[in-house]
Amino acid sequence: KLREGGRQSKNTLGFGLGVNRWWFTELYAIWHKPPGEQHGFDGWEWENKFQLTETGRYPVDVGLLLEIERPKDRSEGYEYRWGPLLQADLTPELQANLNVLLEKHIRTSEGGKAELGYQWALKYRWRPSLEFGVQGFGDVGPWNDWEPRSEQPHVAGPALFGRIKVSDRQVIRYNAGLLFGLTDGSPRNTLRLQVEYEF
Repeated sequence: KLREGGRQSKNTLGFGLGVNRWWFTELYAIWHKPPGEQHGFDGWEWENKFQLTETGRYPVDVGLLLEIERPKDRSEGYEYRWGPLLQADLTPELQANLNVLLEKHIRTSEGGKAELGYQWALKYRWRPSLEFGVQGFGDVGPWNDWEPRSEQPHVAGPALFGRIKVSDRQVIRYNAGLLFGLTDGSPRNTLRLQVEYEF
């Protein structure tokens, strides 16, 4: 829900593949509904995650994200997003994640500088089917010329995570969060839900 009272939604449907032990790639179709408009197809996104360190070998696991989005509206050009993915076990039960990402639009009618964003999460591993914690998302505008804080979108709130075993080789993973706007430039509240079927 937007701060001025309207609502917008975004839905994605993706298919992913573990190419090898260190590379996971996924293709998404994206649908978007701006306030007061019809729900419609918005574009394609290709996401790649690369694992740069062996899990658990160092205090912080390091990965790399590279995303390319092709909006339906060709005047929006291409959107690139890239940056490090960091994960650490603070205790045997408590896990922290931090992703610091740059986003750049190219071949667009308006142009623009690369913008700096972030994602973070802190979760408690209660049991595999239900983990809980908090998560947040936001950005500060151009990486070298931040916007005033009141205009930056920052959201955070409680979240649930888990995986449900369907069979020996099939798992359903989920995460959901209810996020609240922390600045005037943020949506009033955001509901996130992601479900993955692994086979």
